[in-house]
Amino acid sequence: MTPTSADRHETPRRWPWRVALASVLVMLLTVLIGTQRWSQREDRVLTDANAEAAAALTPSLVLRRGGAYTAKDAMRGDDRIVLSTPGGDQRTVFTAPRIQTYVADDRWVVVAAASQTDTATTLTAVDRAAVEADPAGVHAGDAHTVALALPTPGTVIGLAVHGDLVTATFTPLDLAQESHQTLVWRLEEATDVSDGTTGGPSPSPSSSTSAGAAQADATLVTMPDGTAALADLVLFTRDGRFLLLRQADSTLVRLPLPDAVAGDAGYDAAEREALPLGAADDVTGWSATGELMVTDASGGWLLVDVGSGARQRLDASLPAGVPADARLVSLWPTTTGAVAVYARVGDAGIRQEVWGLGVDGATRLAAVDGEDAITGVCPAPDGRLVAVTTRADGSADDGYVLDAGPLVFTTTVLPVDQPVAVGDLPGRLPEWCQTFQRVPVTAA
Repeated sequence: MTPTSADRHETPRRWPWRVALASVLVMLLTVLIGTQRWSQREDRVLTDANAEAAAALTPSLVLRRGGAYTAKDAMRGDDRIVLSTPGGDQRTVFTAPRIQTYVADDRWVVVAAASQTDTATTLTAVDRAAVEADPAGVHAGDAHTVALALPTPGTVIGLAVHGDLVTATFTPLDLAQESHQTLVWRLEEATDVSDGTTGGPSPSPSSSTSAGAAQADATLVTMPDGTAALADLVLFTRDGRFLLLRQADSTLVRLPLPDAVAGDAGYDAAEREALPLGAADDVTGWSATGELMVTDASGGWLLVDVGSGARQRLDASLPAGVPADARLVSLWPTTTGAVAVYARVGDAGIRQEVWGLGVDGATRLAAVDGEDAITGVCPAPDGRLVAVTTRADGSADDGYVLDAGPLVFTTTVLPVDQPVAVGDLPGRLPEWCQTFQRVPVTAA
C-alpha cells in the first residue's frame, strides 16, 4: 500500500504493521468464504493412483456461455465450447451466439444453437479431430461441419450422439404439426451442399438447417405400427443398435433404428418390436455392468436391463459413514461405484454434500451451503474423477431453455475417493457425461 500525501506525516514504521494486519484479515476472510462453500474439500496431496488419473486426464470439452440468454448489451459475448484440462490452457473449438446444449463422443460434437430471431433450433455436427487441430475454432457453416436438417423450423429438446448417428426429439414451431417427434441422422451419408448443387440437393426452402459445408437429412422414427415415435428424451444403447425413448407417460421404450439408417444392424423379428422398459422420471447414466440407471415417480433408483426389460430396484439406504440425517438427492453411476449428492439440514439451512461411493466405502468429497448450490455432477469415464459444478452465492440462472445454469459458477474436478481438488474447468457440462442430453420430466 502506498501512503498518500496526507499520510506522509505519519510515522513510517506503522505502515508495515498496518499492511500486515490488512493482509491477514483479507486472508482470513478468503479462507472463511472458501470454507463455507467447500467446507469438506481438503488441501492435501493426491494419492499416487489419483495423481496418475489426473495426469492421464485428456482435455475435456465444456460449455461456456457469454451471459444471460436475453442479454443484448454490447459486452455480451458469444457462447463457446472450450477444450481444456483442469487448471490448464483453454481453447475455443466452436462458437455461436446462443448455444442451448451440446453432446459429444470421440468422433463428433453436436451443437444445438438457438435462433436469435425466434425459438427455432439449428443443429450442427462438428468433426472433432479437425476442430481440435484448428487453433481458430469453427462456426456453423465452416469446413468440417455438417448441418443436420430439420423437416421444418422447430425446437429440439432431447439430443444424443453415437458414432456417426445423431438423434433428437423435435417440436415444429407450427402448432398444427405433431410435437415431440423423434428424428435420427447418419452423418456418414451427409451430402456436400457448399455450392448448392454439387454432391446433392441444396437445402429446401421448408427445411431448417444451419449452413454447413455438408448436410444430413433427418429420418423420422416410428413405432412398429407405423405411427410417429413421440418422446421428450432420447438416447442410444451402448452398442448404438437401438434407441431408448421416454414417452409422454414417462415410460421408456426401446426401438430399433429406422431401416434408412440402420446399416448392418441385422435385427431379428423380436428386436423389431417395441420393448417396454418401465417408468423413468430421470436417466443418469450407464452402470459398470451395462444397465441404465433411472429414477421413478416414487423417487426410487433402479437399474434397467435394456436387453430384456428387467428392472432392479437399488437399496437407497445410507452407506456406512454417511450421516443418518442425510437425504439422497441424486445418484450417478461410475465404473467404480457411484457418486451421490445428499442433502442435510443444519443451523445455516440446507447443505448439499457430494459423496463418492465404492466397494471400499463412502468418501465425502465436498459440502456446499444452499439447497440448489450443486448444479452439476459428472463422473469421468474411468470412474476415478468427477467434475462438480457449484453455484456462486446469489448467482441467478442464465435463462436458457436447455441446460439452464448459474451465471457465476465453479466446476471443480476431484477424485471419487479423496476430497482433494485436481483443478477447475473453465465451463459447465463436461463432455464426460454428454453422449446424451438429460431432460427433466417436466419439460414434456
